[in-house]
Amino acid sequence: MAKAKANAKTSEVKFGVHSEVGQLRKVMVCAPGLAHSRLTPSNCDQLLFDDVLWVENAKRDHFDFVMKMRDRGIEVVEMHNLLAETVAVPEGKKWILDNQVVPNQVGLGFIAELRSYLEGLDNRTLAETLIGGLSTLDFPESAGGKALKVVKEAAGATEYLLMPAKGVFALGVGHVRRKTLEPGDKADEPAAMMTTTAVDLTCEEWEVLLALKEELTLEEVVENPWLGRAADAGVSLERFCEVAESLNAKKVIGRFSTFLEHVKPSSTGERVTRFNGLFHWAVPKGREIQAGAEVGRHFCMTHCYWREGGPQFRDVNIMGVVHGTEKDRVLEHKVAIDRHLAAIGMPVAYTNVFWGGRSEIKPSEISPKAYAAWHEQQGG
Repeated sequence: MAKAKANAKTSEVKFGVHSEVGQLRKVMVCAPGLAHSRLTPSNCDQLLFDDVLWVENAKRDHFDFVMKMRDRGIEVVEMHNLLAETVAVPEGKKWILDNQVVPNQVGLGFIAELRSYLEGLDNRTLAETLIGGLSTLDFPESAGGKALKVVKEAAGATEYLLMPAKGVFALGVGHVRRKTLEPGDKADEPAAMMTTTAVDLTCEEWEVLLALKEELTLEEVVENPWLGRAADAGVSLERFCEVAESLNAKKVIGRFSTFLEHVKPSSTGERVTRFNGLFHWAVPKGREIQAGAEVGRHFCMTHCYWREGGPQFRDVNIMGVVHGTEKDRVLEHKVAIDRHLAAIGMPVAYTNVFWGGRSEIKPSEISPKAYAAWHEQQGG
């Protein structure tokens, strides 16, 4: 009888970690993904992250960590995979959606539309969405109807606003160099305004541009990395170089020069910058060039444009960007520029600071392929 009780006791397997020094046999991990790409400097603290993540690098580090555990005989299971397997079971999918798509989570008037949309996703995409969340900007207009309009209005995401640059007064990078600048440091003369011109690109030029400007992986850092990129573009290396020269002649290469993520750490883990201050000013009509030149002459500015924000942005027309690792320091630069504008007698009807996360747009994000995929998603 005692022996039977002992056997019954040992047959009860309790999952968990019950020792700090015992052997790890099985572990569940969650790879960095959609959820981490949504982190910004303004929400990372609320979501209990010390800082925003360089997601692609985090994915590589996570994969390396998983392989090291498997090399030691540890069974590793991944949450996205497990969730995808779970939602492949109709009962499991129903239970999860029944418990996630509820009024307290999504609002009473949006349940039917959201449930229908999620049920139409493939299992892997559904798993990634359940873990990473769904933005109102991700949700197709064709699937949302009036309910989506209400949700977007509540979130403040009701429209896209294109603001082409009429003039450019500062355009560059140099974040490390700018870290030691004192607020108010500026050139002896106002900045000269550069004009912008739209150029048309052929399909071949787009293919080469996309292959040319995408980040190099570690494996691609070889004697001639362009051989592989030419193959990606579907052309010979000679033709790849010819098209690249034509892009340079159109001054496209200079504009799409360096696509570093401002929030990425260096190889030592040090942040190049953390805060992206987007400065806006509304100055009188007819004085945009003068105001832009005075703002753009400040060395702290990595970008400075004349753009018409319209009534949605309180008619701002001079915009600039300053990066920094300390928020207060970025604001000190803004105060110094405001004082300079006041000192030269430049009227400012309105000014503000917005805080951005990743502030670059890569060619791959505005390519015809990306537009076609977005249009298809929207039901176009």
